[in-house]
Amino acid sequence: MKKIIIFLLLVFITLSYGKTKKVIPIVIEADQLVFKKKENLAVYKGNVSIKRGDIKIKSNELDVYIGKKGKLEKVIAKGNVRFSKGKSIEGNANLAILEEDKITLKGNAKIKQNSNIIEGDIIVYDIKTGTVEVKGKKGKVRTIIFPED
Repeated sequence: MKKIIIFLLLVFITLSYGKTKKVIPIVIEADQLVFKKKENLAVYKGNVSIKRGDIKIKSNELDVYIGKKGKLEKVIAKGNVRFSKGKSIEGNANLAILEEDKITLKGNAKIKQNSNIIEGDIIVYDIKTGTVEVKGKKGKVRTIIFPED
C-alpha cells in the first residue's frame, strides 16, 4: 500500500511540474536605490542594468512602478538607454518604457538587427510577436537594409 501511495505521489508531482509556468526573475543592478513607499516607486541611479531572460536594458536611471499587489506595472529607463534581446537585436534611445510585453523607445530611437537599422522618434517593439512600429524622425522614419548575397 505504501508503494502505491508513493508511486501516485511521484506521478502527481511529475504531472504538476510539467504544467507549471516557469518564472523568469528580473535582476536590477545600480549604484543607488531609493524606494518611495507612498508612490510605490523604486528609483535606481547610476550604471543601471535590468535583465530578464535574454532581454537587457542599461541606462543612467530606472524608475520601477509597483502595483498594489506587488506586481511590476511599468519600468522607465532614462538617459543613454541601451537595449538588447538575444545576440541579434540591439537598440538605443533617450528613454525606454516597458509595459507588459512592449518596449517603447523614445528620442533618437534606433533598433539594429544584424546589420539592418530602423530609426525614428518613437519605436514600439512587441517582445512576444516581434512586431515593430516606428513613428517619424522629423516626420519620417529611416530604414537601412543590407541585402544578403
